[in-house]
Amino acid sequence: MYGVQAPGLNADEVPLVGFESIADRYWREIRRVRPAGPCTILGWSTGAVIAHAMGVQAPEEVAGLYLLEPAVTGDDQQDRFQRHAEVYSRVNELWRRGQDEHGAERAATERELRRLAPEMNLDEDLVTLDEWLPFAVLEAEVRSLAAYRPGRSAARATLFVSDTVRDGSGDEVPEAQYLAHWRGLYPAGLAQRAMPGRHMEMVRGDEQLDAVVSVLRAAAPGDGAAREQELLQV
Repeated sequence: MYGVQAPGLNADEVPLVGFESIADRYWREIRRVRPAGPCTILGWSTGAVIAHAMGVQAPEEVAGLYLLEPAVTGDDQQDRFQRHAEVYSRVNELWRRGQDEHGAERAATERELRRLAPEMNLDEDLVTLDEWLPFAVLEAEVRSLAAYRPGRSAARATLFVSDTVRDGSGDEVPEAQYLAHWRGLYPAGLAQRAMPGRHMEMVRGDEQLDAVVSVLRAAAPGDGAAREQELLQV
């Protein structure tokens, strides 16, 4: 199993904007370690939208595509994502400013920073001037969401949906619209799996990870040692 790191997390990199460009970058990263052969690809949240873009670019290179609650994008969602991008831009500005401040001035900046935490779906305790988070990368990804108009894909895909979409407690579109959007992008069919818990728990909780692993194991060819080896090559 390999993790592909978002562009911009290294000090010498600039974040990429545009999922077509990011998908192309991810394919190049994958081919450095696996020069040939189809790959199983899994993405969560924004990463799942990127995974979809990868499947659009090269469906013949995808053995299986696993989308953990990707966002719905389109003309009617553009303003929402642009507002989120402005929040990340403001947070990044505050964090940089706070690095040169001291005492009461620094404390005031940190309070302002923490007030924006709910708009980033983060706990206030996670947003401090002492620990850097990839605010510029997140801004680039959300601006990419605002601009992205997904194409249809011929890749074999499975969509995981959490309670956040099912009960409408997040800022995502209603469940019926959500499912219609993603089903419409896979004319050959889209498998669907319900996942317990919230969106932010999908790659954290044991129960959620067990649900993903069970689907991956069921889809892997062969059994026993051969199946384990295939999963390790993902």
